[in-house]
Amino acid sequence: MSCDIKCPYCNKFLNDNDYWENEPQEIYEKECPHCYKIMMVSYEMNPTFITHDAPCKNGGKHDWVPMTGAPVEYFAGRTICTWCDEVKVEKEVNDNAMNDYRSKLKSANKGA
Repeated sequence: MSCDIKCPYCNKFLNDNDYWENEPQEIYEKECPHCYKIMMVSYEMNPTFITHDAPCKNGGKHDWVPMTGAPVEYFAGRTICTWCDEVKVEKEVNDNAMNDYRSKLKSANKGA
């Protein structure tokens, strides 16, 4: 997002790096460093859309890759499609890993 605003009095540009301290569409005062007049300023958030192809949504196959993260047991048996972000869970694999994880936590808490 551009932080340059144009003074309505002298038509010179000034930088407003602190605009984010105000809510979008909130009106606030700004002094022009060129002509020293006060102007009222507000900004709007404009979304930017980014697209990419998804062959799996158009008759192609998903591109499944293993998911990673912590705790690793949570991600056991979980895969995600690199095209559409659909998640697939092998329930038995994941359930076994999570049960082992819970057992480890209980054991660790007993020793504390």
